[in-house]
Amino acid sequence: MLPEYFNGKVDYFVALAPIVRLDHSTNGAMVAASQIVNPLTTLIQALGLYNLVPRSGIAGDIMGSLCKLAPHLCVGLEEGFFDWNNEIDNASRYPDKETHGPSGSGWRNLIHYGQIIKAKQFQRYDFGSAENMKKYNSATPPKYDLSAIPLKMALMSGDVDALGDPTDVKWLKDESQSGLRTDLIKLELEYHYGHNSFMMANNMAWVQDAIKLIKPSEEIQIE
Repeated sequence: MLPEYFNGKVDYFVALAPIVRLDHSTNGAMVAASQIVNPLTTLIQALGLYNLVPRSGIAGDIMGSLCKLAPHLCVGLEEGFFDWNNEIDNASRYPDKETHGPSGSGWRNLIHYGQIIKAKQFQRYDFGSAENMKKYNSATPPKYDLSAIPLKMALMSGDVDALGDPTDVKWLKDESQSGLRTDLIKLELEYHYGHNSFMMANNMAWVQDAIKLIKPSEEIQIE
């Protein structure tokens, strides 16, 4: 972490569905990854699948058109990766979402999530003891030092988020456990959202709340 760098460039950090500890996550893909971290790593490397869920412009257009015709089919395709609630989320937004994302992710992101769940702590990537010694001067990966974050921040979470579970968010907000400086948390809000809802909710109230925090004198209309 480079606190001096970010302190000079970021005025406010608005954390949507903040993910740190994942002890209570019920996200199917992440929990499954935590149970097979080593064989999954071996398989990915053997197959050369280093870019997970790659998305080209043509593929994005096709998925956007498909989701426009059958939005609930697209919801089904993402089951296990993102939570969905018909009362909270707006299926008509799926064509736009699928046109632009997911736009690919490095394979180690999935493995890292799995490691964090398995280790029950917010730690750096585990390369194995030999490589860890080279990178961290320790056989085990060190925990991230959240007390080093020097920024004013807002934490906006969802009460039905399967990935960023409310219990884990509560842990994050407890300085005695996470180390995150509570004097820098200027706003804490919990919405009736899942993890996906910050993009897809029928009620995007968080946008207005974030703008009021960052620029109190400005208002916009969210349609």
